[in-house]
Amino acid sequence: MLIFCMAVSLWLICSGAFRRRLVIDNDKGEYRFYVHTHLRHRGPLNQIYIRIIAQKSDRKSLMYRLVLNGYKIDSYTICGFSEKYKLLECQGRTIATNLKLNYFDYIDTSKRHCVIHRPKIGANRGAI
Repeated sequence: MLIFCMAVSLWLICSGAFRRRLVIDNDKGEYRFYVHTHLRHRGPLNQIYIRIIAQKSDRKSLMYRLVLNGYKIDSYTICGFSEKYKLLECQGRTIATNLKLNYFDYIDTSKRHCVIHRPKIGANRGAI
């Protein structure tokens, strides 16, 4: 039984069964998230975003990283931890603008957010 489980695990790893893919389609205004070749979620572009995440380091200073995240997708780290907030902000805004996605700062009430896509009002009306 152990050999069978190991063989199946090896086959899954080699076949790429856990490969994830995110397709951003600006023409249709939607994104699609695939696991292997299966579509797992399709949604409007207002549900995915670029964001700066802040975390305290051992030296009590803030470290920042840039991520792509959204509804029902895996979080992708675009850039690892850095103390250079201004550089990451510039990169995040540039990436978000080029991909036509929303950009959010690490502070929830920041004036540095750049919102391009908003949810349609009344889109979920009547849904329970």
